This record gives sequence, structure tokens and C-alpha cells, in this order.
Amino acid sequence: MFAPEDLERLRKLEQLIARLTEQKEALTAQGIDAPALIARCHQQYDDYVASCRAQERALEEHLQAQANLADSEYNLYLSVKRQVEGISEAQPDHPQLPHWRATLEQWSQHLPKSE
Repeated sequence: MFAPEDLERLRKLEQLIARLTEQKEALTAQGIDAPALIARCHQQYDDYVASCRAQERALEEHLQAQANLADSEYNLYLSVKRQVEGISEAQPDHPQLPHWRATLEQWSQHLPKSE
């Protein structure tokens, strides 16, 4: 999906190509290589479309990487929480338990809320 500003740029380039095509004979009569100029415009159009698509793919990959990172962090949190719970059951008087629980509580504040 192209952004509105990308669509506007493409529309303007299409209009330019159409005008150059309409005026090809007059431009050629003035010594301008109209077919080459039109071909360059078409190439720029194609390059711009390819760049927009590459940007969209990169954004999707970035968003997927962020989601994967969030999943990994959540799984790590759950793993640490299970380990702290296991120590809590095995050694309820462990001197580090209050600190670990406080750390888990702080960590949980930065995780997305589950539904």
C-alpha cells in the first residue's frame, strides 16, 4: 500500500509522461530526444515504485522483528518467574527472594497487559 504522498508523486509523474508523450513531435522538432526523455521518466517511475515496495517490505520486517523481540522478552520473563517460584517453594527463606520478586514486579510493568 502506497502512502498518499507517494501516490501523489506517482500521479504527477504519470501526468508528466503523458504530456511528454503528447508533445513528443514538438519536442523532437526542437532537438529534444523525446523518446529517451520519456524512457527515463518511465524508468524513474519504475524505480520509485520499487523503492516504495522495498520500504514497505523493510517496515514489515522491522515490525515482525519487534514482535519477535517482544515475544522473546515475554518468554524470558515467564522463565525467570518460574525459576523464582521454584526457588520460593524449595527455599522460602532465600535471602534474594524479595529482591527477585521486586525485580519481576518491575519487569511485569513494562510488558503488554494480557487479556
